Amino acid sequence: MAKKVDSIKHTGDTRPHIPSKEEAGYEDANARVQEGKKVMELPKNPVVHRGQDPELFWLNKYGNDDRDDLLRVDIRSLYRHEHIAPETLIKNLYKVTESQAAPDLFSSVNELFGNALEKDEIEKVSQYYHHHDGWTNRLIQGDSHLVMASLLEREGMAGQVQTIFFDPPYGIKYGGNWQIKLNNRDVKDGNDEALTGEPEQIKAFRDTWELGIHSYLTYLRDRLLVAKELLSESGSCFMQIGDENIHLVRNVMDEVFGSENFCSLITVRKTLPLGSFGLGGVSDYIIWYAKKKEHYKYRQLFVEKGNEEDSPYSNVMLKDRTIRKATELEIANPKILPEGAKLFRYDKVTSSGYTASCFYEFELNGEIIKPQQKSWSTNKEGMMRLIKQGRVIKSGSVPNYVRYLDDFPAKPIFNLWSEFQGAREAKYVVQTNAEVIQRCILMTSDPGDLVLDPTCGSGTTAYVAEQWGRRWITIDTSRIALNIAKQRLMTAVFPYYNLYDEQGSDIRQGFKYKMVPHITLKSLTNDEPPATETLYDQPEQDKKLLRVSGPFTVETLQNFEPISPKELDDEVRVNEEEGAFEEVIKQHLISAGIKNGRKDEMVIFRSVELLSHSYLHAEGFYMNGVGEKKAYFHIGPKFGTVSKTAVNEAIKECRQRGDAGWLIILGFSFESDIEGSTQSMSMGKFEVTKVRIHDDLLQEGLKKKPAKSAASFVTIGEPDIEVASDEWLVTGKGEKLCNYGIFKKLSGLDGLAKVNGLSETNLRVYCLFSQRRDVWLNLSNEKSSGFNFSEYSRRAGEKFHWGVSTLLGHSERFFSGIGDFDYFVSELGFSDAGKIRTLIESFSRDKQNAQWLTEIPSPKELTTSHYSLVTIKGLDIYDPIKDEVKPRDVHDIAYWMVDDDYDGSNFIVKQVFFCGGDKSEFDKWKKGLDNLAKDSTKKKVEKTLKIEIDDEAFDRLYGHISHPIEIKNKGQKIAVRIVSQFGEECTKVLEVR
Repeated sequence: MAKKVDSIKHTGDTRPHIPSKEEAGYEDANARVQEGKKVMELPKNPVVHRGQDPELFWLNKYGNDDRDDLLRVDIRSLYRHEHIAPETLIKNLYKVTESQAAPDLFSSVNELFGNALEKDEIEKVSQYYHHHDGWTNRLIQGDSHLVMASLLEREGMAGQVQTIFFDPPYGIKYGGNWQIKLNNRDVKDGNDEALTGEPEQIKAFRDTWELGIHSYLTYLRDRLLVAKELLSESGSCFMQIGDENIHLVRNVMDEVFGSENFCSLITVRKTLPLGSFGLGGVSDYIIWYAKKKEHYKYRQLFVEKGNEEDSPYSNVMLKDRTIRKATELEIANPKILPEGAKLFRYDKVTSSGYTASCFYEFELNGEIIKPQQKSWSTNKEGMMRLIKQGRVIKSGSVPNYVRYLDDFPAKPIFNLWSEFQGAREAKYVVQTNAEVIQRCILMTSDPGDLVLDPTCGSGTTAYVAEQWGRRWITIDTSRIALNIAKQRLMTAVFPYYNLYDEQGSDIRQGFKYKMVPHITLKSLTNDEPPATETLYDQPEQDKKLLRVSGPFTVETLQNFEPISPKELDDEVRVNEEEGAFEEVIKQHLISAGIKNGRKDEMVIFRSVELLSHSYLHAEGFYMNGVGEKKAYFHIGPKFGTVSKTAVNEAIKECRQRGDAGWLIILGFSFESDIEGSTQSMSMGKFEVTKVRIHDDLLQEGLKKKPAKSAASFVTIGEPDIEVASDEWLVTGKGEKLCNYGIFKKLSGLDGLAKVNGLSETNLRVYCLFSQRRDVWLNLSNEKSSGFNFSEYSRRAGEKFHWGVSTLLGHSERFFSGIGDFDYFVSELGFSDAGKIRTLIESFSRDKQNAQWLTEIPSPKELTTSHYSLVTIKGLDIYDPIKDEVKPRDVHDIAYWMVDDDYDGSNFIVKQVFFCGGDKSEFDKWKKGLDNLAKDSTKKKVEKTLKIEIDDEAFDRLYGHISHPIEIKNKGQKIAVRIVSQFGEECTKVLEVR
């Protein structure tokens, strides 16, 4: 049976096997790493011969001494950080029933990710970069310069990319491309409050824009040089740019690609300028170069004719051959024309020169038409065919060819794109219109080709490539950008296009495209069938299938998760005056203290002194109400991430000293699996707390003026995660039905034998009431009134769902299997268990509910299985004044993910919850599944697949309780990853015992 929820898989393509983040460092023993280049070298000007051809010069183009002709790029490792397959996420959101065997809707997780997950531990190291896995798309965090160099040298990807879309900052204003929170696009260029707090971006700005426009040109050239090496011989590179620097960028691209490989300058209309000075600009530009123009791949795109200003098709040929002028409405919408009428235009029937065989007289409606100085467009035989078909009409003193609008209802696109006006429903401050990128990709690639975007932003290029069946790699330095792109791709729903290869599903054979006839004067005069044109943007669509993003990996570059913290510490001391950074931290600690969100828990330090230790950088003294207390500080690198290795060393040293009750880890960003904790030592215990350094300290030098207030230090709470396990009733097919404990209390039965002895109707009723939160919520909402069971069906219940009583919060935990049943039922006024059973049994005798009961899978031959639920209960924040850890409500979590069977090497996203997002994120999923459900009930065939949306699961998508997790073995590990609105991550691994 065909799948109902699917994604495009690139089964014919592969990618080198690379280490996971958990395996970082293992690759150092691999032969390719040991024997390979440490630095990649490319000529800075591969096309122009210096001093001979025109060339653009800027400061430090060839280094400080103007002699450095080679670009040198360090070779770093890429690591797999997460594995995401949206179709497995959707699997949690609906139920499938069938009269016979349930279909296998999904491939195994290992198969989805190209068999990259289950590797022999002994052979792992030797397989890096040598073994090839099946293809999965790639979302990579890191400097695109270093990432592309790694793809070239470590993974051997030279010549494998077909299309590159590069959308860099248009200029050097530092605020324009930075967004500080996932859910906040309010970024004002040049406004200090809108500056990012991401150290990678700040460092990139400082290093890159030090010389203004000169540094900007170096930034572009360096990345274009590496990107060019990735392009195939038929590949193309598109650079989107504004009018401020287009003349300079065009020169740089001439030098990188060669002026002979310039293809086009595309003008794109944008939204009207606001508050512009002088003549406002309404255009952006896309500069298009080919790797080798003589070999480049080009697919002509078309747009529909009609509804255009000054359309030449301004005449109407009525059914009786009467001719009149068309109205403006008819030109705009030819569908309103009278029956049999057609729009047409007059065209020449003469040629541009003289041909003897086309110089003749002919008769038209009884009149002899003589040639003038020019020949006719065809010979006499061809002219007779045109006249016979009514294609020649005398207009004025000369005959004309009648060209109908529907002779070719499309027209080719040219390099003026005026249809677009900015990105729709933008989630990122500099988001590009998807249709602009779509044209670039469709013009220069085919399904299955690889598309690269070195400036990911909100992931528009990846989104478009996914929609049109292209493979993709996208890169960005920003955690905010990568997380926005990840959310977008996880929740995307695409049209399902029919493949040309229906049996083998080979995407490289393309889609089934709409074809349109192209009737020409030549085809009519030669009595030939009309040519056809392929509309590459109009594939055939199957609306009975739901398509989501294919499997993709989230990856990180080595320097974002540092292995050697000493290297980063050394980097700080080399780049900064000795001790200057630590001295600034010291002064701000004394003046601003450390906050944790409450005024009465703020810590003021009496003194802070710097230490000459590798991992404990300072000590401080503060009052906590009892007396003076001591704290140690580990100060993370200024432009790096605090590593877990460094934290472990700091904890060791603090434990050995044994004279402080608090270890404070200061940093701008942290490795995702660093946790705050309570540590024991010989003289008691001490707390380890992560503290985020305010961005003011990081952005010194970027800001136009000093900060108005001193920088502060804010504690980062540790998430309080609870894992509760319970027994659930399941069918023989393994379908989860309900919490077994709730079922037993409702039915009064204990033991599976008694449960399976119930009639099927009663089994269905008890399962129904054990799992339907809306039924109980409506009962709780209406508990003081009489009960009419027909009001409490699922469909009727939905309209009450969000206006329910104060039991809503408790019921969420109760129906997830971790709440207290007795408390919940007593609140309904059903303290007598017999009374509630009588209520439920009377429901089963009501014929109006029969149809509802059939929606519950047949519960015969029930067994039990253990399931766990993960709950994010809040954040634990240390109060140093009272020396205790206090819980806080969950706040500022953007989304969280669960790997329900974590293997220690690969984080595979099995569940995702967008508690800090908007419910509309999943409207497309729900609408798509709902349409499939409706379609599945139309047919009454015995083996028809039936889909039922799991409303409970959809409700959980916006909360802090996971879907039920099946416990398959003792010691099973559950990994939970939480992402804040600032893009920071925290990962906890919990072992189920």
